[in-house]
Amino acid sequence: MGRMSSTRTAPSGGAPIVALLLGGAVATAINALYVIVFLYFVIQQGQDPDNLISNVLVTIISVVMGLAVSGPLLFTRPRGPVAPLLAVVFSLVANAVGDIVGNFGYALFNGGPLSLEQIGLYFRSYGKLTVFGWFLVLLTPVVAAALAGLRVMMVGRGVQQQPAAGPWGAPQPPGGPYAPPPAGGGYAAPGAGGAYAPPPGGYGQPAPGQPYPGQPSPGQPAPGQPPYPANPGQPYPGQPGQPGQDAPPWQQHNPYGQPGQGAPPQQPGQGPSHNAGPDPSQGGVPPSGG
Repeated sequence: MGRMSSTRTAPSGGAPIVALLLGGAVATAINALYVIVFLYFVIQQGQDPDNLISNVLVTIISVVMGLAVSGPLLFTRPRGPVAPLLAVVFSLVANAVGDIVGNFGYALFNGGPLSLEQIGLYFRSYGKLTVFGWFLVLLTPVVAAALAGLRVMMVGRGVQQQPAAGPWGAPQPPGGPYAPPPAGGGYAAPGAGGAYAPPPGGYGQPAPGQPYPGQPSPGQPAPGQPPYPANPGQPYPGQPGQPGQDAPPWQQHNPYGQPGQGAPPQQPGQGPSHNAGPDPSQGGVPPSGG
């Protein structure tokens, strides 16, 4: 199996262009629909095209068109100034194409003549635009460029904050896996934390209060040793008592172990007699025949 990684793949350079094309098509459709509605309900009905309601409506439409052009960029990862510049170009194209398509659509619905001369008349009308007209023409590309630039800044900030991935997707320390310790500070003191901080107790040393590997914990006997006695001063199990102390219960009345207190010591090579009777000195009955 190959090495797994959780890092993101490199962004495709064509994705932002496709997103802007999609956004420009949506903005063109919005503008064309607005022109048809405006010509039918305002011009054809003899209303004043410069009234307040029309000006507010066309301003809102211009902002919506700018957001529609750069909106799909939010689903991509554009970098550099190309995306904002293309957003301006696609916004101007959406303005012009939407106006022309809207005029042709209005003429088609009303049975009017369809002539390419209307395209020339449309472009010549730019020479008669008022200040508010130029404001509407430039509002859409400004909104589109602002949204595209904001998206580029968000992507760039995310790339700067994301550390480079190490083996198996793990983040690397600052400067890479072979980076020297920070200048002037050396390795951090124990407990200070950070990427270069050694473990508590130093490298190869156990943490404070913890035993070395293979050693018993404080208060516990070493492996293979008998447990500590419950009361201090008592011998281990199987160990003879100290002079002046009573033998533990497990050593008393043991004919095969060490003699208990008060029993005469045995000579080397002698064991307990299984035929011996009670000791006369202890008030017992002597054996028969003696």
